[in-house]
Amino acid sequence: MMDFAFPETPEEIQHQEDWVNRTLQPNYPGVRVCLHADRTMTTWRSDADGEIWIRTECDYCPASVITPDGTVPCLAPGYFRD
Repeated sequence: MMDFAFPETPEEIQHQEDWVNRTLQPNYPGVRVCLHADRTMTTWRSDADGEIWIRTECDYCPASVITPDGTVPCLAPGYFRD
């Protein structure tokens, strides 16, 4: 039997990000975690019959990733200093 997990909504991801940042603040002032709740995805083909490329980028931090095979990539959490 297989168990499937539903994808988290942007609201759930934002709630987790807020909790992590509040929890880190006392011990790591000035450090923020970005879980990429809001992402922009761009899709294009390399040519008429070419591979599908997908670029996923966070709307709030510089994290981005490009995949050449049409699979939707996941962005790893980012750690930043204010």
